[in-house]
Amino acid sequence: MNRFNLVCWNCRGISSGDISNRAHNFIRKFKPLIVCFVETKANEDRVYRFCQKLPADWDWAAILADGFSGGIIVAWNKIIGTVSPVVSSRRALHLVISNNVYSNCLISVIYNASNSQSQRNLWYELSKLSAFNIPWFLIGDFNAITSSEEHRGGSFAYYSRKALNFLNFIEANNLLDLQFSGPKYTWCNNQSGVARRWAMLDRGLINLAWSSLFGSYTLRHLPRLHSDHAPLLFSGFKHISNHKSSFRFENYWIDYIGCHNAVHSAWDFHPYGNPIHAFTHLLARSRSKIIDWRASGLSNLDADIINTENAITSLEVTDSLNADDLPVLEEMYAKLTALQRLNSKKWSQRARMQWIRDGDMNTKFFHNINAPVGTSTPFLKFEISMGLLSLIDVLAALPDDLPCLSSVDCDFLSREVSREEIHMTVLDLPSGKSPGPDGFNAEFYKFFWADIGDQLTDAIQYFFANSIMPFSWGKTFISLIPKKDNPSSVSDYRPISLCNVCYKVISKILANRLKLVLPKLIGREQVGFVVGRCAFDNIIALQEVVHSLEKDYLHPPRMLIKIDIEKAYDTVSWNAILATLTKMNFPSSWISWISACLHSTSFSLLINGQPSPWFKSCRGIRHGDPLSSFLFIIVSQNLTSILNHAQNLGMIPGFCNLLKYNFNHLMYADDLILITHASRRIARNINLCLSIYSNISGQCPNVNKSAVFFPSWFNSRVTKSISSILNFNIASFPLTYLGVFVSPKRLAKQVFNSMVIKITRQCSRWNQSFLSPAAKVVLINYSLLSIPIYYLSVCPVYDTTLQEINRVVRRFFWHKGSNRNGIPAVAWDDITRSKTEGGLAIRNLIHAKHSLMAKNILHYYNYDDFIWVDILHVKYGGNNSWVDVPPAQCSWFFKGLLSSAHKLRSCFWIKTVNPNKTSLLYHPWCLDIPLAFKPTYINSDLDLQSMNLCDFLCNDSWDWNKLFMLFGENFLFFTNKLGVIDCRSSNHWVWSPKSGSSKLASSVYHFLNHNHNWVGWKKLWELNVAPRVKHFIWLVFRGRISTSEYLYSIGLGPRNACALCGLKLETIDHLFVQCPRAIDVWTSVCQKLNISISFLDGFRSGSWITFDGHSLFIKSVIAGL
Repeated sequence: MNRFNLVCWNCRGISSGDISNRAHNFIRKFKPLIVCFVETKANEDRVYRFCQKLPADWDWAAILADGFSGGIIVAWNKIIGTVSPVVSSRRALHLVISNNVYSNCLISVIYNASNSQSQRNLWYELSKLSAFNIPWFLIGDFNAITSSEEHRGGSFAYYSRKALNFLNFIEANNLLDLQFSGPKYTWCNNQSGVARRWAMLDRGLINLAWSSLFGSYTLRHLPRLHSDHAPLLFSGFKHISNHKSSFRFENYWIDYIGCHNAVHSAWDFHPYGNPIHAFTHLLARSRSKIIDWRASGLSNLDADIINTENAITSLEVTDSLNADDLPVLEEMYAKLTALQRLNSKKWSQRARMQWIRDGDMNTKFFHNINAPVGTSTPFLKFEISMGLLSLIDVLAALPDDLPCLSSVDCDFLSREVSREEIHMTVLDLPSGKSPGPDGFNAEFYKFFWADIGDQLTDAIQYFFANSIMPFSWGKTFISLIPKKDNPSSVSDYRPISLCNVCYKVISKILANRLKLVLPKLIGREQVGFVVGRCAFDNIIALQEVVHSLEKDYLHPPRMLIKIDIEKAYDTVSWNAILATLTKMNFPSSWISWISACLHSTSFSLLINGQPSPWFKSCRGIRHGDPLSSFLFIIVSQNLTSILNHAQNLGMIPGFCNLLKYNFNHLMYADDLILITHASRRIARNINLCLSIYSNISGQCPNVNKSAVFFPSWFNSRVTKSISSILNFNIASFPLTYLGVFVSPKRLAKQVFNSMVIKITRQCSRWNQSFLSPAAKVVLINYSLLSIPIYYLSVCPVYDTTLQEINRVVRRFFWHKGSNRNGIPAVAWDDITRSKTEGGLAIRNLIHAKHSLMAKNILHYYNYDDFIWVDILHVKYGGNNSWVDVPPAQCSWFFKGLLSSAHKLRSCFWIKTVNPNKTSLLYHPWCLDIPLAFKPTYINSDLDLQSMNLCDFLCNDSWDWNKLFMLFGENFLFFTNKLGVIDCRSSNHWVWSPKSGSSKLASSVYHFLNHNHNWVGWKKLWELNVAPRVKHFIWLVFRGRISTSEYLYSIGLGPRNACALCGLKLETIDHLFVQCPRAIDVWTSVCQKLNISISFLDGFRSGSWITFDGHSLFIKSVIAGL
């Protein structure tokens, strides 16, 4: 059986003839092996009559309804094998299936109750089944959702507690929530108006063992007919490919001498033609030689590992090993280690997660995570628009006030490309990326640079001299990546381009040069891909704009328009790119290079891993091309110039005339926000500007994803009129901008529940027994906590939310698999310490909240040149965290900013002082705190309340005589603590505590999270052993491994003697040093390696790792054993 179909439907009763007809239609149309009906509302007689109509070769089992409530029927085709129905409650019917394909698997059909207590009872009963550790599939009506996104209409409060219990059940049992296609909501109450409700109450859950049964699987939500629930169709099938696989260079081949010989022989050849054609020919020879070597000289890696393991096992089971067997056994161990390293390289290259290199070496988890996901890529129909403007027409239509390059910048861009620049560009290419159509990745270019470097340099220099790009270099695979969960249409996918590395080298050289001049060409409104600018700047600015939009009654009403550019990268006109470069005074050679890169492209879609026929394009730039983002924002500068010109003419007024730099729009790449006065006239002007830009660039707004926002108190009739003019929907706050919720008022705690639920889901997917603690640390820091860290940079998230995230992450870290939660052996506060201070460097979110906000505090204090800083000073003025309180009705962000500033205020100091803007008593201009808070340091006889800091200056420098009067006997103490005087600039604040990090956020975090450290912790993480070994030694030093003594200390068992010798209590020091067995091991190791090992104070104290007499090698040997 290569295909397995199952249909499950909450039919709300089986008495109707429509239900029976649709059941038979399921069997005829989908040919399922199993059909399930829940909430049948049927007694024994009705169940029997219903099942009598099933085909003759089918069998069935049922749970009778309790009156007119509940009931489950499951029917199956007998060809599926031996089926044993099991009933443990009225809410679940289980099938244990055994055959030659699906051996001993479990299918649970669920109809859950609606009240929380009954649901918890079912979760408890089902959790017992996961202990069997066999393939398990749960499907049915769970009567619960997992997040607020899975319902529509009504309040999430009805589902919130059930959702939390449901998520805990999923996480505790290591279940995966199947992605689906079709309608999102599986249930609707079929009422009208505001009483209408939707929810995704029906779903399928699987464990990892079930996912390995099939090459791919899908879950489809069928249309709702004759019931308020949608039927579910599960399809699983084994993928059989008849296509020849494309060539892809495997990184682990580098460890084989045969691969080196193949490459050397391929490049030991001098072809005719220009350097580009010569390089292309030599690359093709390499591919051919490697394929020949792989076919003749490369054995199966998995088979080699199995054979070596079997050989080791056969030697180890021998009762007594003689002296001749020991060298053979050691050789086998070394061979197995080498093979496992090769296998780790192989799977790390194929892994979808780049953190594998820092986590587990090579475990079952990573093989499962790389299993086919089973989603097919639909073939697309491309239409070439013939309505684009010519290059001359575009040039004539461009704004006249576009920024232009200087002659110095032109010379910088067009300078000669050297071999060193090419080599550094190759080394700078990211590793672990998928190769282009030629099959060679960046690792191949880096490792074999000595062989290919000269030819590659000649080829690239030939391109820059002649602006000729061969079509073979411009060939590009397109891989479709889902933009969201459960994609259902082509627009739900993002096309990612897989370019050849030889093309990427040229593109990255151009990009590296271009990014250095972009700040001079791109307006301040655009923060995407410009050096020195950040998306957070626009997010903060927008938060303040939205706050003013709702709270400001003194100025004309404003509106905010969020515009989504439809297929922005895919629709941009090539003529617009070339014309804009020309208008900006780019060198003609540069324009030729860009034109060659654009016109050499051809594409092939990867469909089920196989390339489609090649096709050309006449517009659009490639996702994944290093140059694309820069070209896009250069074209988008036309829109900035158009909108700024409209602002200067009064057609589209800016946000506030009091700003130093007024603005009417904000941009991050293709994310456009317009902020202006709310009027019909301005709406028409906006349409005009967007139309002009659309004609120039070929880019149009997506009316379905764009929206307009108004103050809640604004005239509803005018809002509808403006919405009609713009053809955009009216939306309400909060809005989502660059992944962050933005609202004019404080966000409710429930808004952040989606973040907690997302992290919980990730934990449930990864909460398998295959992950070591070392791998979990990497996962937590670089995946799980990256979600709240992004928020914390711009949004003061509730401490209770951060504590809830910590709870989820802590449970994930200590989880032992097989439904065992594990013992939290070390306090979480200790784990969040840095590694040199005895922790694992998992981030403390509370400290991260203040450390990430510290950067914003300094920007605000120093009046830095950011739009949001200008807005804050216009709205609130300067704020001294030592004496001022947050203004009434200030924004939530500003209140959070001042809260962090108050916590960190003793660490900020004014290094460059403007006496006209500095308080003598209430600013920290000479100490870490203002003088008013340390009166004992100054002369109490002076009337300081009537004095200013200017009174202590002479000719714009310090007046030492007056300072002596101020400080008296403390004068010498203060002479080295005075800042530099500068009357022409603002005060320059700095972070005063010293730190080894150059980044402010890291310095602040270290200050908040600092603790006394022991030198042994640093030495531990320097050992040359596997990460999981370091983690084990870390637990040893903490005294937290499961010895009899430790388990007794926490009340989990009696004090027992050592299981090896039985002479003394089982403690860490006895187990590792004092036990006769341990002594024999250390003696043998010292003799074999001819080294001396001493444990001065036992093993747990760590004296052996701090002992200077032990080299790093000896310490690593001790840890490894």
